Amino acid sequence: MEGEIMNLMKVWFSIVVSLSYCYWIRKLVPAGTIRLFLFLPIVFLFIVLPLSLSSMQFCGITGFFIAWLGNFKLLLLAFDKGPLSSDAFISLPRFVVVACLPIKIQKNPPRSTTIQCSSAENGKTPHPDSSKRSGFDTNPSSIKPNSVTKQNLSEVSSKKAGGTPLQGYALKGIAVGILVKIYDYSESINPNVLMCMYCFHIYFVLEIILAAVAAAAKTMLGMEMEPQFKNPMLSTSLQDFWGRRWNLIVSSILRPTVYEPTMKAASKVVGPRWASLPAVMSTFVVSGLMHELILFYMARSEPTFRMTCFFLLHGMCLMVEIALKRTLTGRWRLPRFLSGLLTVVFFMATCFSLFLPEFIRCRMHARAVEEYVALGHLLTSLVAVMEGEIMNLMKVWLSVVVSLCYCYWIRKLIPAGTMRLFLFLPIVFLFIVLPLSLSSVHFCGTTGFFIAWLGNFKLLLLAFDKGPLSSDAFISLPRFVAVACLPIKIQKNPPRSTTIQCSSAENGKTPHPDSSKRSGFDTNPSSIKPNSVTKQNLSAVSSKKAGGTPLLGYALKGIAVGILVKIYDYSESINPNVLMCMYCFHIYFVLEIILAVVAAAAKTMLGMELEPQFKNPLLSTSLQDFWGRRWNLMVTSILRPTVYEPTMKAALMVVGPTWAPLPAVMSTFVVSGFMHELILFYLGRLEPTFRMTCFFLLHGMCLMVEIALKRALTGRWRLPRFLSGPLTVVFFMATCFSLFVPEFIRCRIDVRAFEEYAALGHLLTPLSSSFSAIFHKKS
Repeated sequence: MEGEIMNLMKVWFSIVVSLSYCYWIRKLVPAGTIRLFLFLPIVFLFIVLPLSLSSMQFCGITGFFIAWLGNFKLLLLAFDKGPLSSDAFISLPRFVVVACLPIKIQKNPPRSTTIQCSSAENGKTPHPDSSKRSGFDTNPSSIKPNSVTKQNLSEVSSKKAGGTPLQGYALKGIAVGILVKIYDYSESINPNVLMCMYCFHIYFVLEIILAAVAAAAKTMLGMEMEPQFKNPMLSTSLQDFWGRRWNLIVSSILRPTVYEPTMKAASKVVGPRWASLPAVMSTFVVSGLMHELILFYMARSEPTFRMTCFFLLHGMCLMVEIALKRTLTGRWRLPRFLSGLLTVVFFMATCFSLFLPEFIRCRMHARAVEEYVALGHLLTSLVAVMEGEIMNLMKVWLSVVVSLCYCYWIRKLIPAGTMRLFLFLPIVFLFIVLPLSLSSVHFCGTTGFFIAWLGNFKLLLLAFDKGPLSSDAFISLPRFVAVACLPIKIQKNPPRSTTIQCSSAENGKTPHPDSSKRSGFDTNPSSIKPNSVTKQNLSAVSSKKAGGTPLLGYALKGIAVGILVKIYDYSESINPNVLMCMYCFHIYFVLEIILAVVAAAAKTMLGMELEPQFKNPLLSTSLQDFWGRRWNLMVTSILRPTVYEPTMKAALMVVGPTWAPLPAVMSTFVVSGFMHELILFYLGRLEPTFRMTCFFLLHGMCLMVEIALKRALTGRWRLPRFLSGPLTVVFFMATCFSLFVPEFIRCRIDVRAFEEYAALGHLLTPLSSSFSAIFHKKS
């Protein structure tokens, strides 16, 4: 990769290194002038770094994130204030992310239903007045009885529904695409209409970018997403617009850095009642200057300070508004519909005359369109390279969605039982056949696993009102579809239990066969040691508090996959056993990354709870520990109710509760083996040899022996953990080498996967050259 993309990587690498330096300075140097002095080189560097970029999008976003947000956060940290000082034990990755992205470190922020007058501004200017400080509400119309309550109850209910839905961002993205297309006819459009289009364009792009960044950080690191916008077009006053609705992430930065210090100083001069007025003005002045800096990054032209005048005008008008409201409070106020209309008209008029002309003067709209065109060319080349397969993938998943919509309405109309099962069977058969329409190893394997295995098993459970699709009687259609075909749970607030449960899990494969609740038999007898379970679970809980599996772990696994793919070029010189071991890790890493990405996307977009997929399978101390608590736990929740529990119930009548788990285990491994044979057939399209089924049968029999031995020897003797762990891993790898991995090699799945990686690499090459050509032309 060359040119602009390489520059972007260098810039952000420099940012990470610089913030790592600040992290250690924070630990070693006490708050005060010395820490500020040591931060100043980084502050200066963050101002200069965006100048290394020429792309308007890259440069503007980077400048906003580090030259504005990042620098202000560091200045606050110098005196132990702001978001970077709220957690004394913050980890380095979290520190870096919070410092340079528009997010909060709070994991469980208060879900207050009271309206707070925060100082926010257009990514721009904070709200100048606080009811706590001056007794003056941002919007006097909110004094109406129950008006605040209704507004806040609405906000709370929207959060319960999963926050701002994916649908809203999708519509705004579509709107941006439509606007870009309309710009082709800009010469025939009235200038005022064109200005209005630019206003909406800036708003939509800014909201989408900030929300995407914050949502990604929340998903990967367990951080709370900052509210960015709250329907700014519904503002009823300038205070309402700047203080509660527009780009609220900047509010939390400008308030402690500008508004509050000025407020404190002004209180000594004009008293606390009117101190908010100069605080407002100073905040708008700083915001205007910061916008001039961002504009300079993007345009590299001499500033005219018209944008600063825009914020000065709004600051003065806001001061007048505050004074009038304070004087007339309780006597008279403008009706909401009229004040709202006047606010929007005033904002648009000042934008047309002061704000947007600066963008047009610097040709930023034309450059943005050029970058969109470059992206369009990239996507066109993508479709040209893989036109057939991508179209097939879209058709398959459209069929899946339509089929699940049918199942959704059948669930509502037909009671659970044989009739519902009969109506589901055509969809079950369709889900088995659909993956055959795909030839790509990654597309076919993933689709087959999601719908032919997980989807079908969930539908079979739903036929009798069981499983994840029946847990919520009022589930919405989008959630039903997502839960039915993706490895996710519908639970929004799952219990954070610290007890270890013996779940029946299997390699995406086989569930754990024994449950302490049912048979009084622990999965791993070594866990009987005093406090061992407690420590393990406290560790698990602390890891959740730290944000779950961190982004760093997935990044390292992705890098490992890339390294493995590169090493395969020399496979002829590598020992076959070493190569088999590499294949094992490759399958594990790819499977975990795919499942985690899909589940994380569903959690972010639809407010669903992320299913734990893997829990360090290489640390397993027994086969029960491996299959039951560590390997592909998503399948556990499907195989347990569909296979393990029914078999367990039937076996209870024959062998009693003590030994009933044994046939339940074996039946589960048998079903898992057959499902793996089906997925392998999708991938290879070759006649099955059932060696993979033998792999699971072997593990099932060994697990039955392990259960029997543990049960017979409980309380008398057990293998030490340091010995049982290596034995488990060695046994698993040995059986994989002889039964599991050879089936992948026989079907040439490894070769086809490498070909797809190569095709992806060839596809990314035009990306770099296309963007570089545009950026070099501009420079």
